[in-house]
Amino acid sequence: MNLSKFREEYFKVLEQFNLEPSQALVSAGGSLLLFGLREETGDIDLDIPPALYHHLKHSGKYEVKQLTVTQRMRDVLHWEPCSELVVLNEFVDVHPMPIGVKGWHWDGVGSYVPEHVLFQKLALNREKDQKDILALDAFIGKIYAPLPRT
Repeated sequence: MNLSKFREEYFKVLEQFNLEPSQALVSAGGSLLLFGLREETGDIDLDIPPALYHHLKHSGKYEVKQLTVTQRMRDVLHWEPCSELVVLNEFVDVHPMPIGVKGWHWDGVGSYVPEHVLFQKLALNREKDQKDILALDAFIGKIYAPLPRT
């Protein structure tokens, strides 16, 4: 999915569930798309308020998928990793938003800060994440690079 389709689907979810961007944070590949580090993403991983997540999970209207949580994920992440997700539609999966994570608005879309996306990718550490890890590391270095002295 390209950025245009991504934005369309993201804002549909906000409207459907009456959410503000700060209540629907994009993670994983969607964040990389927003940051300009990818041209496309396969889906939107969206963290939403825990109460809404649990309502959707128990509504019987949506598929719930189990995720594998590894010790590495627990060691790397600053929050407890989620062991399941709810499939809203063919484009969007939702997870409960962890308490205390930092988000920001990127062109009107709520997203995790790049460091948190990097933590996610490092925790998963799959072969397919390696390119993203390098891109995020370089991106974060540019954001926080010291200003030249005059």
